[in-house]
Amino acid sequence: MLALALAVLVSLGLSGLGPLDLRSREAGQDLAAALDHHASAPAVRVTGAFSRDGHRYQVDVTIDRAGDSQGVVARDGARADARYTAGHAYALAGADFWAREGRLAGFLAGRWVTSADLLSDLTTASLRRSLSLLDGARPGVTFARLGPAARVRGVAAVALRDARGDLYVSDGAPRRFVRLVSSPSYRTADGVTDVDVDLEYPAAAAVQAPSPVVDTDDPATLPAQYAAGQSGPQYGRDCASGAACTVSVGVVNERGPQVAAASVEVHLVEDDGSDLGTCTALIAPVANQGSETVSCTVSGPAWAAFTRVGGRYRAQVTVHNPLYDG
Repeated sequence: MLALALAVLVSLGLSGLGPLDLRSREAGQDLAAALDHHASAPAVRVTGAFSRDGHRYQVDVTIDRAGDSQGVVARDGARADARYTAGHAYALAGADFWAREGRLAGFLAGRWVTSADLLSDLTTASLRRSLSLLDGARPGVTFARLGPAARVRGVAAVALRDARGDLYVSDGAPRRFVRLVSSPSYRTADGVTDVDVDLEYPAAAAVQAPSPVVDTDDPATLPAQYAAGQSGPQYGRDCASGAACTVSVGVVNERGPQVAAASVEVHLVEDDGSDLGTCTALIAPVANQGSETVSCTVSGPAWAAFTRVGGRYRAQVTVHNPLYDG
């Protein structure tokens, strides 16, 4: 894409190492060399800000020719270390970045996380939208005028200016884009506005997938979530004695590590709905798809009175998962 964008400079006939001249029709060897340089640049570092669909992004990311990227991205002020490699986006961020995940934010904070849904704005394709001003730079495109000379991170540059904004090009060898600034009216079809980024061309560094990772599409990496087993509650022999009733419930962990206390609540009721008492049992941690049986005992005046007259009763079981309960 960078090579394609620089081709417009050739079409405008820029030459020499002096100030860029839109009127020249002769492309010099220096600019041909610049095209080769940018076409073969191993990576581009993008530093600055842009907006997309009403969200403001501040970026300091390096994107390599292979399509991998890494760096720091702040979305509406919430900062994340970001990586993208082998088709997966990863973020390491605080709870503010994960605020839209509700109660899971505290669990995700400080952990590397991957998810196509959560991190779609951190893929290389999304980050490349910060370079959207280059999309329209094609052979045959002309710029209305030259902007004033400037220095960008110590590099002398001049701006090619049109209605979309300013494309700053270094004013010496090697020729290269060093800054992109969009006009107030600039907006792409996918909602990119307010582009103001600087470009540098470092050596590419291999982007490594982090480990361990929470994958929001892999239940085994998410906080434990327990459900009652299919066998239903089991009643102890003491339920016929009158003093108390012990109820056992099988539970299964449908997700991963336990990070908050989970429990089972057993509520005994008569067939007519009358309350006979309640008890609670804590659930000990078990691995993904692991199961266990927990028990608790209901006692008290209501149960004692019921056993004196007898009748039919049942257990209502509720599993409490604090991170998921509404």
